[in-house]
Amino acid sequence: GGIPDILNHGRAGILVRPNAPLELANALEALLDNTELVKMYSKQASMRARSVYSHFECIESYKRLLELE
Repeated sequence: GGIPDILNHGRAGILVRPNAPLELANALEALLDNTELVKMYSKQASMRARSVYSHFECIESYKRLLELE
C-alpha cells in the first residue's frame, strides 16, 4: 500500500512487517528510548506531508492520472 511511501522508512517513521510482534516491540522501544529520534521523525513527516501531499501536489497528481494536462 501507500504507507511505506508516506512514512519513507527510516526518515519519517519506522515500518515493521505485518505479524511481526518482536519487530513492533523493538521499534516502539527505540522510539520510547530516544526522544530525539521521535522529534526528527515528526519534523521529517511534517515536512514531507506539506511538500509531497499539499493540495497543489494532490490536484496535479489527479490531473496527470485523469490525463487532463
